[in-house]
This record gives sequence, C-alpha cells and structure tokens, in this order.
Amino acid sequence: MLVRENYITISNKITSVTTDQPTFLATIAIFPNPIISGEGIIRVNFAQTERYNVSIINTLGQEIPIIENQIGLHGEYRLPLLSQGVYSCVVRTARGEVTTLGFIVME
Repeated sequence: MLVRENYITISNKITSVTTDQPTFLATIAIFPNPIISGEGIIRVNFAQTERYNVSIINTLGQEIPIIENQIGLHGEYRLPLLSQGVYSCVVRTARGEVTTLGFIVME
C-alpha cells in the first residue's frame, strides 16, 4: 500500500530485515554482594576467548588492578580487603570493550 502525503511517499513494504544480534561483552558476578567484613569473589565469563583486565574503581576514581593480560573464557578472582564503600568492577578486553558491575562493601 502506498500513500502520498505532501509529496512524501510512505510504504508499508518491508525492504530488508537484519538479524544481527548484539553479543554480550562479558558477564560479571560478585558475591557476596554486599560484601560484609571480608573478601569477595569476582567471576568473569565471555562468549569467546578474550584477552582482558579486571580492576576495581572506588568512588574517588582510584583504580585497583585485580588481574592484567589474562587470556581465557572465564576466570575467578578474590577481591582484596576493601574499606566500606561503593565500588565498580571493570572488565576491559584487548578489543576495547568494557563491562562494569557495581557492588557494596559494608563493615
């Protein structure tokens, strides 16, 4: 069906369909969350083998490296003892993709 309105042609005919699905960069799990008076665990999983870095960033923007230049599909890392506060876990791949997850540390 074609409709002409003010010299603009509007059509309901489908001309193309794309099936590109967005791929997830990484999944991050931190537990327990919140972390209470102790250490936590970070788990990272990828859909394909990646070279990646994992770090923690506090509310002041200070970065604490957890692991650098790791290669693999998944990893599990212990968090260092952190003071009470709000943090972000950041996973960066060698391709420049970034995934973050926030978590809380309580005393």
